[in-house]
Amino acid sequence: MKKKQKQKRSFKFGQLSLQKQILLPFLAIIIIAGAVISFVSFKFSEIMVTNELVKSTEEQMVSVNEAFDLFLGNTEKTLNRFSNMPEMSDPRAANDSIVKYFTETKASNSEILEIYIGMEDNGKMIIDPSVQLPEDFDARTRPWYQEAVKNKGEIIWTDPYLDANSNELTVSAAKAVEKNGQFVGVVSVDILLDVLVSLIENVKIGETGYAALLDQSGTYIVHPNEDYVGANASKESYYVEISKGPEHGMVHYEFEGAPKAMGYVKNETTGWVLIGTVYKAEFANKAKDIIFPITVTLIIIIGLAIVASFFIARRIVNPIKALQVAMKDVEEGNLAVKVAINRKDEIGQLSTAFENMLLQMRGMIEKVSKVSLQVTDASQTLVASAEENTAASNEVATTMGQIASGASRQSDLTEESNRVVQLLATNIKNVEEQTLQILEESTSMYTTSEDGMEKVRLLQNQFGRTNEMIDEMVAAIKSLDQRSTNINEIVSTITAIASQTNLLALNAAIEAARAGEHGKGFAVVADEVRKLAEQSEAALRQIAEIVKQMQSETKQTVKLINETSEVMVGQGVAVNETESAFVSIKTKVDANSEMIMKISNAINQMVDQRNMIVEHATGISSISQDTAAGTQEVSASIEETTASMEQLNQLAFELEGFSRELLEELQKFNIEHK
Repeated sequence: MKKKQKQKRSFKFGQLSLQKQILLPFLAIIIIAGAVISFVSFKFSEIMVTNELVKSTEEQMVSVNEAFDLFLGNTEKTLNRFSNMPEMSDPRAANDSIVKYFTETKASNSEILEIYIGMEDNGKMIIDPSVQLPEDFDARTRPWYQEAVKNKGEIIWTDPYLDANSNELTVSAAKAVEKNGQFVGVVSVDILLDVLVSLIENVKIGETGYAALLDQSGTYIVHPNEDYVGANASKESYYVEISKGPEHGMVHYEFEGAPKAMGYVKNETTGWVLIGTVYKAEFANKAKDIIFPITVTLIIIIGLAIVASFFIARRIVNPIKALQVAMKDVEEGNLAVKVAINRKDEIGQLSTAFENMLLQMRGMIEKVSKVSLQVTDASQTLVASAEENTAASNEVATTMGQIASGASRQSDLTEESNRVVQLLATNIKNVEEQTLQILEESTSMYTTSEDGMEKVRLLQNQFGRTNEMIDEMVAAIKSLDQRSTNINEIVSTITAIASQTNLLALNAAIEAARAGEHGKGFAVVADEVRKLAEQSEAALRQIAEIVKQMQSETKQTVKLINETSEVMVGQGVAVNETESAFVSIKTKVDANSEMIMKISNAINQMVDQRNMIVEHATGISSISQDTAAGTQEVSASIEETTASMEQLNQLAFELEGFSRELLEELQKFNIEHK
């Protein structure tokens, strides 16, 4: 059933005009190609937009983190400046000057909520007098104090908290102070995070995206939805992936069934995690903006293709229609038609060939018409002569038939003997030719076997050279393995140097911090040296890993070469066996050639005897033929003449009828231009 439907569809397409048969497939190809290109362009654009927006989200988080580092860095500089004040040698004696200095610093920096010192000897606080503390307050029992003491020489940051007085998000930085080798106490700065909160809240990621901040334990510090502030996200899939990931990057997850992308960066100073998240659907929506221009472009291209294909189809079809009309006229007998198609392509060549055909047909019909008239006249004369000759030939044929009967019998017997002898001669000749062919093939086989032996010897030499090259390759790869080991040792040495450089840079930074204002520039240089040392260590670890991979691949290569060498040994044995086979073939070919030469000599003797038999048979046949020749030739000639005359008489009548019919048919054609 399906086959019949397919045939029916094919038939319907064939019923269309030539212009439609050209136009419709052409347009279908353009539309399909345009649709495929449009779809691929949209998908490619969607991927590009998604990648760019994901990258932009991550870069935004890195930029905000840099602002964090700048803000927190300024706080650490302030704290270091306080810890290095000369008054810290005896803070209690310099209480007034220290409080004044703290007050001036707070006035010049709106982000600083409070500055204070917890004393080690009695746990009392040096703080702005306006701050009321309980009588039994002991700074040494506070977490910030204990954490700073535990990390002497380093600045510690507390988790963010809501200040009891201002009810604003606050974080404290603290540092233990030592003077003249004696621990004095802990200086601490309370910082308002409203600037950082505002910075995070102002981050715009797409239409629905937002930024948020989590502390070291995964608790939300800042979130546009107040319900999430204080909530812990440590068990969320995205936070688990972030905690295992690098310092910054992207994670992909689903929220309430909708896919989202999250860029993050870990703050090195505080351990907080800054995140920016957005629905992936926004990326696809932005990519949809390209659908309209692609659709418009596709419609324009299809429109132009329709117009162009219409004109192209007309240019092809119109000349063919003109030829069709002309051929219809020729079908009706008009050979004087003209087709004016002035083109150099295949259609123009077809038109020229059609006109040349008509020209030749007109010339042919003119000639045939003239010849037909002449044939009609000649056939009438021939009919009269043939009737007279037929009567005379019949009388002579009767007499000669009796004479020829006896001679024909003798000639037949002689011919049969001669035919048998000739057949024998032909068979002997065939045997001789086949023997010569066998001899030539044997000679060719002998030459081929010698060539094969020569190539086997050449192959043996090449196998020897191949084995030598394999040994050289093994030695070279072993040398490469030894050098890789040397490189590992050098990398280990450089790694140790980089680690020592990192330690020296850290010591230099500490000394610069102790130098206060005078050591700022040196501290920056020391920090850069430390970063370079860390980068060197990372690069050296990569080099060590690459060298390790090279050594592993080198050992694998040596193993493969050894296996190749074993295969080559097996091939060498096969080549030696091949040489023995060629020697055996050559010996047998020599023996066959000798036997063929003997057969050839025997056949030559048979050929000589065959020539004698043929010569005798030919003599007998010649005598018999001479005997019957006269009577047979005369009888045959008369019979042929009689038959020819009768046939000629009949043909003359038929020819006259055909000539009249041909003239009637030729008169139907018009060969004159109007």
